Parts: sequence; structure tokens; C-alpha cells
Amino acid sequence: MRLVVFKWFKNTNEALVCYLNMFLQVIFLTCQIYIVLFAYGFRVTISLILIIEAIVGLIGGVKLLHIH
Repeated sequence: MRLVVFKWFKNTNEALVCYLNMFLQVIFLTCQIYIVLFAYGFRVTISLILIIEAIVGLIGGVKLLHIH
């Protein structure tokens, strides 16, 4: 996935590419967790999932800004 992101955003800085890579992985992981929980009978709304993804993305973005 990192190769594809670098190919699409080759003229941008490393921090943006790292953030996009992290955020896409968070989205995929959240989808996988939701599917497993749904299979075991745990039901959550899509708005809760989107809020969790946004919070994790913001925290990751803030930490990335402080690193670079």
C-alpha cells in the first residue's frame, strides 16, 4: 500500500504520505473489526465507527505533526 501511496503522491512531503498510509490502514482495520463484531452479534451504528476513525485520524495527524 505504501508503494501505491508514494506513486500517487510522489511530489508531496513524507509526513503527508505517512498520514495517508496510517489513515487508510485505520479504515481497513476498523472495517475488519466491525465485520468480526457483527458476526458475533455486536451491533454498532456507522456514525459511531466514523467518529472513532476520525478521532484516531486526528490523534495520528497531531502526533505526526509533532514528529516532523
